[in-house]
Amino acid sequence: MKLADVIVDVASACLESMYTYRVNDTFDQGDYQLEVGCVVMVPLGARSVLGFVARVYTADTCACPVKRLRSIQRVCSQPYFTELQLQCAYYMARYYIAPLSACIRLFMPPGGVGKVVRAPHGEPVAGGAPTPVPVAGGTPVVPGEECVVDGARDGASVLATPPVLSIDTTLPSAPAPAPSRAWIYRGPVMHAQQDTWLEITPEGAAYAPPRNAHRQSALLDALRAGPLLLSELALQFDRATSTVNSLVKKGFITKTVQAHSYALSNVNQPHYTRPFQLNEHQHAAISCITQCMDSACGQAVVVDGVTGSGKTEVYLEAIAHCLQAGKNAIVLVPEISLTPQTVARFRGRFGNMVALLHSRLTTKERFEQWQSIYQHHARVVVGARSALFCPLRDIGLIIIDEEHVETYKQEAAPRYHARDVAWWMAQQTAATLVLGSATPSLETLEAVKRENWHHVKLATRANGAPMPPITVVDMAAEFGGGSRSMFSRTLQQALVHTLQHNHKAVLMLNQRGFARFVLCRDCGYTPECTHCSTKLTFHEVNHRLMCHHCGYSAPLPAVCPVCKSPYLKKFGAGTQRVEAELRSFLSQQIELTYEVPVVRMDADTTSARYAHERLLDEFASFETGAVLLGTQMIAKGLDFKDVTLVGIINADTTLNLPDYRSHERTFNLIEQVAGRAGRDVLPGRVILQTYNPHVLPIQAAAHYDRSAFITGELEKRRQFGYPPFTSCVNILAWGAQKEATRHALEQFRVVLMDHLASKGCTTWWVSDVLACVLEKVREIYRFHIFIKAPREAAVSAVLYELVRKRKTVAGVNIAIDVDPLSVM
Repeated sequence: MKLADVIVDVASACLESMYTYRVNDTFDQGDYQLEVGCVVMVPLGARSVLGFVARVYTADTCACPVKRLRSIQRVCSQPYFTELQLQCAYYMARYYIAPLSACIRLFMPPGGVGKVVRAPHGEPVAGGAPTPVPVAGGTPVVPGEECVVDGARDGASVLATPPVLSIDTTLPSAPAPAPSRAWIYRGPVMHAQQDTWLEITPEGAAYAPPRNAHRQSALLDALRAGPLLLSELALQFDRATSTVNSLVKKGFITKTVQAHSYALSNVNQPHYTRPFQLNEHQHAAISCITQCMDSACGQAVVVDGVTGSGKTEVYLEAIAHCLQAGKNAIVLVPEISLTPQTVARFRGRFGNMVALLHSRLTTKERFEQWQSIYQHHARVVVGARSALFCPLRDIGLIIIDEEHVETYKQEAAPRYHARDVAWWMAQQTAATLVLGSATPSLETLEAVKRENWHHVKLATRANGAPMPPITVVDMAAEFGGGSRSMFSRTLQQALVHTLQHNHKAVLMLNQRGFARFVLCRDCGYTPECTHCSTKLTFHEVNHRLMCHHCGYSAPLPAVCPVCKSPYLKKFGAGTQRVEAELRSFLSQQIELTYEVPVVRMDADTTSARYAHERLLDEFASFETGAVLLGTQMIAKGLDFKDVTLVGIINADTTLNLPDYRSHERTFNLIEQVAGRAGRDVLPGRVILQTYNPHVLPIQAAAHYDRSAFITGELEKRRQFGYPPFTSCVNILAWGAQKEATRHALEQFRVVLMDHLASKGCTTWWVSDVLACVLEKVREIYRFHIFIKAPREAAVSAVLYELVRKRKTVAGVNIAIDVDPLSVM
């Protein structure tokens, strides 16, 4: 008789081990064979749940009475993950102290698993059956009871060692009671569809739309790089279908409708041309990457290139070499970089071998892209963080672009970092990992030394354009000199000069709203959110106070609610206020002979679908000078030839955050946004306004002296014991009752200190229980404990044992974040 070890899909502290089930000849196998990677329906206590098959074997190797085992009820799917991916899930569960089932879920097709629900009429099930037997390390479960560690399925428990497949012969003393109601499997419903592919014709390639036909121009520009699906264009361009139909009638593009078979395309391979010849730095980078791929021994290459240095061309050449060797490639990019032009650039080179995975696709579209990869139609996968877990086989190359971006770290269980998981995958598959950035993270640069990673530099822009000079303006001196404007005299003069020549400017302020806070000048009262421990931001549009964390809003009071004083002053500047003052300033400049367009991009103006792309298209369409004003969303990914000025309104926004990475974030942000200026033949310049002109991140960024910043920052982190010289863990607790949450975490800390002492972890530093910077969010109170351990310490293994033994506290959730990027 066959047996199967199953990982049940329940994020519970006491259900982390595999459970063994009997494989009967009469069970509902449907159209699928029982294999490792299949989704199955199994009984668990008094109910039925889904599970993932981790092992199938014969009863001869089982050390317990087979008759005492319960049976698999149904095979629900084809195998969705391989043995290697199963091992990856175990690695993530162990290292990030996450529920094993949550890690396995990463490899499932989007919306393609289904669920187990109660039968419509609750028919009784005849006869009880014994409970499943846990493998070694498992814990018997009280029928119907679920021990959730982190509320809302956000648990924290893992296997401390690789999976043990021997069976624990200790059986529960009594079988589970018979369930009183039936459970049924409700599978996902997927509908066949047709794909509409668009290609540009020779006439369309030569066609120049009228100046006011902005949508036609943008669509044709995207299609010049390669064929695209109509559905992909529709994601980025409002009313794309009508524009496409118009261009089809004119003969400028062709439309091909095909039955969907999860193959990506049958279009002809488009002709690919480079925008310019590769320079010596790009050739050196490509040579290093291809040598690593040819050696097939799991190496990493850090491509350290300034903005505009042609890193994408290096990626394309490396992927081409990978495909020629019979291997496949994954490319991870930040979500904001997934534009039609980005996709078309890869499709223009690799045609129908490219699949796309990101959150802006619908569940059905993501499922179909996943299936195209599963069925081996795709060989190049481009996507956001989760694309790393797609079912691509024979991986020879993994590329992570802008590897320093914090969105590669997931903030919910499993709290993994894509860079570290990709490195594990590369080592296991003998693939090459490429990490590209204009500002590599300090952890990556340290790994170059510690792990002997290759480090190649692209020191100049690919087209030979120089980096724009950066002028630092001391705003305290400006204020002392009598200037009360948020725009320094230097920035004002540069703006007028830029716009006089019909060039464009980009202004960045990382704060949306009109004012950061409102204060009563008589009594000092400041309005706060009733649901979060944060000040309310004033928004001019609706004359309201708003919370940027929970969305709470209230009208601005006419007088102070405490002392009834009418003197309520708005302090700080948000993007709305900057826009208002900018328009006022520009309207007073007699040198300007036209009304200067101002486009504002922040979370308020880009909340609607397509808004981000529509605003960028609007900015690009202006024939005169224009200003793009926005938050840090405009710091990267923008490539406009006529932008010659970048102004950073206040570089201190991230500098003063209570986080040890604040200086690194500030330096990276300045370097990234400075790269938006002077990207073509027109020279650029950057004006950086700050109240801290002499601090290291500002001075190093102003001189493009990254080595000076890295040297100073690493010395500071070594002195105070922060990564990359230590391993850090953030233990977060949250609950609706403030004192109960604090008390539960204090009790946890007592147990933690005893546990560390018993393990001989005398060099570990553990903070007291502290309120988070945002102590209350959406009526939930948050506290945390910060741990610093030696870099070589087995942090996850030590804490895992403690987490498995922890007793849950009603109403309080605790999560373990290994290698946190933020402790806010």
